[in-house]
Order: sequence, then structure tokens, then C-alpha cells
Amino acid sequence: PSLAGGSLPLLPPRHAAFVHNLFQKFLKEVQGHRNEFYLKIVNIMKDRLASTPELAVHPAKWMESGSGHIRILIAEIGKLWKVLKQYFHLDQTQMIFGETVQQHYNTHLKQTFAAVPLADEGAVERLVNDIKNYKVNIERFGITVLPADDPEANTEENILKYFLPELNATP
Repeated sequence: PSLAGGSLPLLPPRHAAFVHNLFQKFLKEVQGHRNEFYLKIVNIMKDRLASTPELAVHPAKWMESGSGHIRILIAEIGKLWKVLKQYFHLDQTQMIFGETVQQHYNTHLKQTFAAVPLADEGAVERLVNDIKNYKVNIERFGITVLPADDPEANTEENILKYFLPELNATP
């Protein structure tokens, strides 16, 4: 935009319109390629999430060790951040990172938590602590756990309701 704004007034009107249209077409193509690239990165991380054996859901194992799963997931998230920040500006990194976390990692965790039986108080406490740990670690990257325009929607209470809806169903 600044390039076009500085040089277009120097051109005859007919040429300026032609150059402006070419420039707009070029910008659309670049944005399209950027979006495709972002999507590929998000899909790579989704595939990595699905293929990391340590992140396979084993409810019995979760009951024994609890947050080991969360620690591995947070380590994977840290690797993603470390790689992305080398190649992108902060806002771009946060956009890709936020999309990956909110679409894929949250879904993975929600499915994981749904498979863990909540019969005893210890299991519930481990899950709540794991969710709090996940929230703290995600927020240090400058994104919210749940997609929302209002940052106040990402309260601990709302996040617990999202990941553990069955806790809210019990009286």
C-alpha cells in the first residue's frame, strides 16, 4: 500500500489504474499462498499430534501418572512455537499457533479427558490440575485456550466446562 501510494500519483491515470490492479492481484495471490502455507503447517502439527505414540490415549495409564500426557503435549507445543518464531513475525506465529492449539490440540485433549473415568476424586483433581497447567502454558505464548473475541471468556471456569462438561452435569 505505501509503495502504491507513493508511486501511483507519478504515473498517468490510465497507467496508474493498470498498475494498481496488477498490484491488487499480486497481493491476493500472495495472501492465498500464505494461507495455504499456514494450513500446511497446521496440518503438519495435526499429523504430528496424531502420530506421536506418547500422546496416544490410555485412560488407565492416565489414572496412574496423570499429567505425563500434558507435559508431553506442552513439550510438543513448545517445539511448534520454537520452530514458528524463527520464520514468522509474532502476530503470524500467534495466528498459526492459536489455530493449531484451538482446533487440534484442544480437540485431542477433550477426547482424552472424555476417556478418563471420573469416578474418584483423585482423578478429577488430576484432570483439573492438568487443565490449569495446560491453560497457563498456552497463555504464555500470548494466545487463548478457547477461541473467543472476548478474553474474559477464557476464564478457568469456562475452560474447565469446555474440557470436562460431565463435571458440570453432576449435581
